[in-house]
Amino acid sequence: MLAILSLVFASCSKDEINNPNDGNDYYIVQLGWSGDILDIFEEPLTRVSGNDLYGIQVYSCPDVEGSTTYIPYAYGLFDDIDGITIKLLAGYKYKFESTMIVDGKNKLSSNSEGAFLSPFNVDNGWISITNDFNFSSTIKMEPSKSLVSLKVGGTAYVPNLERFYGVTTDYKPSDNGNVDIDMKRVSFGAKFVAQGKFKQEGGEIKIQIPDAPVAYITYSAENNEHKYEDIYSFKDIVGAYNVAKDNDYVVEMEVNLSWTKANGVTVPFGDYKVKFRRNKKTVINIKVDDKSSENGMGLILETTEITNGDEYTIDPGGSSDTDVDIN
Repeated sequence: MLAILSLVFASCSKDEINNPNDGNDYYIVQLGWSGDILDIFEEPLTRVSGNDLYGIQVYSCPDVEGSTTYIPYAYGLFDDIDGITIKLLAGYKYKFESTMIVDGKNKLSSNSEGAFLSPFNVDNGWISITNDFNFSSTIKMEPSKSLVSLKVGGTAYVPNLERFYGVTTDYKPSDNGNVDIDMKRVSFGAKFVAQGKFKQEGGEIKIQIPDAPVAYITYSAENNEHKYEDIYSFKDIVGAYNVAKDNDYVVEMEVNLSWTKANGVTVPFGDYKVKFRRNKKTVINIKVDDKSSENGMGLILETTEITNGDEYTIDPGGSSDTDVDIN
């Protein structure tokens, strides 16, 4: 049954069009998520799910033959997705675009009022968590934007974040309707392990994944394994999502490595082509041996034929891949 609401929320200006708060007929529908994101919901209780951030942008299009142009309808930033509902005008079809960043509250930069910028910013401005929708045909959020403003690491197109993205198009509302957004993980794992002479000579190995914050492996006498590992999101969020619907998404990047010894001398290892796969962890073994010099390469590269799921070290220009679930 169609409902009519006579109240106008203060957050919505009266010159906005397609606004269900202006006395128009509308349906109330509930939002839900499916796909890879269900793995997050099933994690142990030790994870603080309230720190995850969900950005949602809704578009509308007249539900008439030949009409295909979607315009902004509503947007919102959420940290609580239990029972999210939205009012949808009758006579329109809708597109829902959503992204979720795991532990976004702690990992994204925010201002003194707790508002966030990239990737949830609207018209290059800050946005606060409201757990409700703002209706606007002129202001919109861009959940597919890859540029992120990190609390540690600054801005990056390939940030060290676990991220999900999903789209549902041509949804037509009905009584007691439900919108299901199929979310795919648009992230990959990377693990760098320093071996050989690094354990004797110390220092740190600098790791530069293109468009990502700089990372380091720092020597510690207490550690048996010197490593750095994290989860990153891809630069092409939409591309990763579209490919993930049918098969695996793989991006080859040139990773730059260098070693600064404890004595302050820097050994450049150079650039190495590494294939990173969606939802998988790639392991790169950095082998430093007696052939390392203060003026040359410090990397031993081996080639091993494997079947999917094993780990290997490839020959010059490569890495070590381990196809395991990113979790």
